[in-house]
Amino acid sequence: SKATQSTRWSQELDELPNFVTTSYLAWPIWDFTACKSIGVVEFRNKGNGLASFNAADSQFARIIALQLGHAVINYKQQELIAGHTETINQVYEKNFDQNETINIYSNVENGSTTIRFDQSDDQGEGGKSCAVFTLSKQPSLFTVRRSSVAVCDRAWDYDVFLKSEEELMMHAIDIFDERGLFSRFSIPMTTFVNFVNEIKNGYDGTAPYHNSYHAFDVMHVCYLLMTKCRADEYLESFNILSILVGALAHDLGHDGYNNAFHLNTESDLSVTYNGISILENYSAAYLFRILRKQKNNIFARLNADEMTKMRTRLIDMILDTDAKNHFMLMTRFKHGLEMKKLSRGLLSSMILHVSDVSNP
Repeated sequence: SKATQSTRWSQELDELPNFVTTSYLAWPIWDFTACKSIGVVEFRNKGNGLASFNAADSQFARIIALQLGHAVINYKQQELIAGHTETINQVYEKNFDQNETINIYSNVENGSTTIRFDQSDDQGEGGKSCAVFTLSKQPSLFTVRRSSVAVCDRAWDYDVFLKSEEELMMHAIDIFDERGLFSRFSIPMTTFVNFVNEIKNGYDGTAPYHNSYHAFDVMHVCYLLMTKCRADEYLESFNILSILVGALAHDLGHDGYNNAFHLNTESDLSVTYNGISILENYSAAYLFRILRKQKNNIFARLNADEMTKMRTRLIDMILDTDAKNHFMLMTRFKHGLEMKKLSRGLLSSMILHVSDVSNP
């Protein structure tokens, strides 16, 4: 008999003009996670309406409904995961700035994986590097500018302990000059020299490790990572300035003890900084006390927004050098790579942290 002859049939189901349903089969699409029906799969007029649906047809409809249900559930879960992951990404990224995001795209070429960092800023398109990381952006300044740093001072085995204070000062000047930071940020040479001298004097000369030699050594490794490893292809001048300044200042005022000692002895520093990254917080505060003096303020030409951003960035970078934050930093960095979205701030923190632990 025709389906339309059933008392359970609604004539509204025959939406098409002059269409009459003679045989009908339906199976609910079930959301097992919510224990409810989210739709229905329908079959009409088997064999052009000349045949009736049987048990095999019913089983086939059931299979299709199950597959559709799983597909819908999976899609919803992927949307949920994507939303949660984006939220987690922003939580992992301290002071997240969407304008400083480096989007990573993977392409397989000749059997090898190439990762490209697309940077969303207001600069124009430039050349490409042929390194493992391919970037349609500006080439490393190391490859296009005449280096101000002597060849012998661009080596991984550069030994700060064999250099005089004057040589270390000149090395810092050469690095900042090569990166174009004096001209880009209008930093007077006398101001820079005053700043570096204040930084140097802020370190305890009797400390066996956390002294000014360590600060210059970390700055040197940061410089090599940005030049020989071409990390500067993914950074702007603002980031490079913050990394080099952070390197010089990251252990300012260090007394030779560690955070655990200060915490266990309830020292004044521990009380002041509530037991959280005690020495790193102290170093960051020490840096900005130095910068408050006009004769030392290398950031004098930054506007208010730039200065706020620079202050936030330096504090984040210095706090990220706390050994206690190592695994969280690694998790944030790996998460950024997995999300194919990495900020310049996080990349800057990683460069400084790697440099800090790279050399005794």
